[in-house]
Amino acid sequence: MKMRKLALYALMASWAFVQFGCGKDDSPSNPDDGPTETFYNITQATINDDGYTAPGELSFWYSIDNGESYTVEKPQDLSKGDELWVKINNGEVDIYEEDFYFDWSGSSLAPADTESDLAKFVVKESDITLAATVTDKMELLVSDKDTGQFYVLDVSDGGLTPAFTFLQGEVPLNRVRGVIYNYNDGKMYVSTAKIGNFKSMLYVVDLNSKQATVINENDQIVNEQNVAIWKGISDLVVTTDNKLLATGGFGLGQGTPSLFEFELEGTNSDPMPFTGDDIPCCGLGMTFGSNTDEVLIGSGQSDIFKIYKSNLEGEITEVIELTLEGFEHEEPIGYYLRNLVRDGSGTLYALCYNLTHGNTHIAEVNLETKKLIHVAQIATNNENVYYGLVALPAYAF
Repeated sequence: MKMRKLALYALMASWAFVQFGCGKDDSPSNPDDGPTETFYNITQATINDDGYTAPGELSFWYSIDNGESYTVEKPQDLSKGDELWVKINNGEVDIYEEDFYFDWSGSSLAPADTESDLAKFVVKESDITLAATVTDKMELLVSDKDTGQFYVLDVSDGGLTPAFTFLQGEVPLNRVRGVIYNYNDGKMYVSTAKIGNFKSMLYVVDLNSKQATVINENDQIVNEQNVAIWKGISDLVVTTDNKLLATGGFGLGQGTPSLFEFELEGTNSDPMPFTGDDIPCCGLGMTFGSNTDEVLIGSGQSDIFKIYKSNLEGEITEVIELTLEGFEHEEPIGYYLRNLVRDGSGTLYALCYNLTHGNTHIAEVNLETKKLIHVAQIATNNENVYYGLVALPAYAF
């Protein structure tokens, strides 16, 4: 009997052990078990910065508390329905829509706004890949000849919004003629027009202080008539070897319109006169052509409006005749193409002045259709005259 009782006690102890060792957390067949939660992660995060030229290295910053805090570390174990906020930082500051374009459409989730500087994602039933493209926002600006005030130009309607004025000490720098932004040093290089007793000179401008410093006073005398080396520098580009290339003229009867090369401290090459059967006169707006070994030169005061293609030594390789479209006065004589620039999308724009009527226009140059297409008239009857059309990244000012 004693052996039977011991066996029964052992059986009961074994049964109790099994009962206490098999709770619902460990038994997949327990009917009280709920569904197991699934978590998701960011598996890839890339930024395309090919069109970004501002300082710094771009990186994502993440928030899972509606922007209360951000971290560079990717959040882990996100649940369905969680909100993930992502912004972009350049190592010092966050970057915003006022200076750059954003495109998040390459991400595996669509944010609430694919073009916002802050992307807000709602986690769904998959891991997440993030892909953003950041591109400089470019603005077109012009300068009032008399006041030196620069304006942002709205090419949709010709509207002008005040931006800044370059200064010499406390005095505005006026008569601005040609302007270029140098991405290599973050400075602007500016020529002034000859008007009356004021010479055309070349300046460098610090964009933080807006202070302009003369780097070439145009004081080299080249002949017995005391003619300076150029009468006026019209337009500028920055070459691939970080020099300035400029168009310039000498005044009627004083020499052939030419290219000039400048070191950034202002020393200049000898003039490189344009050569060919047909060469540009007047206007002399300039920008790069299909590559950085070719420049486009605008003409003026001709019975046929022309764009000239030139190499960097002034040899004319092609002449393109343009017809005017949408201008109130469509006879080409009297128009001067003073500046040429490309915007961020590559569209070629020209600042045109009509000497006969005293009007300033912004126009699009379409080399495929060979047309100069009117965009807007921005000044009338010489009430204001604008020079210095320039494409400037918005972050620079």
